[in-house]
Amino acid sequence: MSNRPWLFLLVPVLMLPACGSQESVDARAEAAVSSTQPEPADCGDLWQQVRELAVASGLPDGTARRKADDARWTCEGLDDPSPEDADIASRCPASEEQGIGEFLVYVTCADDLSTVAVTRSDVGGTPEERIEQVITAYVQGPTTSEQSNGLLGVLPGSESKNLRQIALTGDAVDVDFSREYAPGSFSSTQLTMFEEQLRLLMRQFDNVSRAQFSVEGDCERFWRPWQSGCHAIEVSAE
Repeated sequence: MSNRPWLFLLVPVLMLPACGSQESVDARAEAAVSSTQPEPADCGDLWQQVRELAVASGLPDGTARRKADDARWTCEGLDDPSPEDADIASRCPASEEQGIGEFLVYVTCADDLSTVAVTRSDVGGTPEERIEQVITAYVQGPTTSEQSNGLLGVLPGSESKNLRQIALTGDAVDVDFSREYAPGSFSSTQLTMFEEQLRLLMRQFDNVSRAQFSVEGDCERFWRPWQSGCHAIEVSAE
């Protein structure tokens, strides 16, 4: 495995092992032992990124720090946290399989920043209504139970109330937030996660090739917290 766990966002999500599994821990441990040039800075960077993501998802700073500690333990190849911290260790579940009457939503494992698929009930409807249902569920992020299992959303779940309009125009999905949209700032790692998870989300629809985001119709305003210029997310991009 790579010493840079966040690079696994580019691997198809259903091929990922269980987040934080013994397999991933063993691989990191082996790499740490065999490497003549260990890179502790990588694990420190991972700690900071997990903490920032957890705080951006609405978790208290103390909880965010504990999740970041979990990520660092895994990154440094430690099999288990110390006994006094065992009750806060997080090990994310494997991606769920899509069943009949369900769709997939993609969230992030706090242990190693990999993407995990979770299922939601599909109430059906027109293509536009179904896309609205999926986008809304993604913005809402993981449930309370999923959060307790170490799963995080890229966007703060509270932002779902600020969804103003979701429309299907030709092969493009247009997602517009109200002026109350104020998620804070995002790191480049979060930007990569957001775009890859949106691609996976939209690949569930044959008639969608790109997604566009705005705030009150202003594309630049949506992307400003991401430290990025206005652009569409191409579903087919690799």
